[in-house]
Amino acid sequence: MFGQSVTFTAIMSMTAPGAGTPTGTVDFFDESTKLSSGTLATSNGVTATYKGDGNFVGITSAVLTQNVDTSPSGYPKLSSGAYNLLNATLPGAYLAQANVAKTNLSGANLSNANLSQATLKGATGLTTATLTGSIWSKTTCPDSTLSTNDGGICVGHL
Repeated sequence: MFGQSVTFTAIMSMTAPGAGTPTGTVDFFDESTKLSSGTLATSNGVTATYKGDGNFVGITSAVLTQNVDTSPSGYPKLSSGAYNLLNATLPGAYLAQANVAKTNLSGANLSNANLSQATLKGATGLTTATLTGSIWSKTTCPDSTLSTNDGGICVGHL
């Protein structure tokens, strides 16, 4: 969930015919932004870059995609029980499979938000929301239509 910490672990190992235990540091990146650097430890799991040492060459891991669910729990609720996201700033939010039915989204910034399989049935205010780059795959639109029936988006069904 949004706001919770996450720990990434890089596992280094020797490949035959090499021998020994790697030492040195590992850097973690979000695309080109360095998130953290740590001393290599012998324990057991973003990309990680091992810089190498006198006996081992450096290497960069494959990309790991870590989605962080965006929780609207910090917002007030409407009488219907839905969250009031009036003027919320949620660019890049991961709302896949979220149920935001009957939610007030007036003026919300949902640019690049992932709304895949989200339920927006009865949500209001999306005509004033920022939706540039939003992902609508199999989304239930506010008027109850499915995004897959309208070119993969809900823009005509807000």
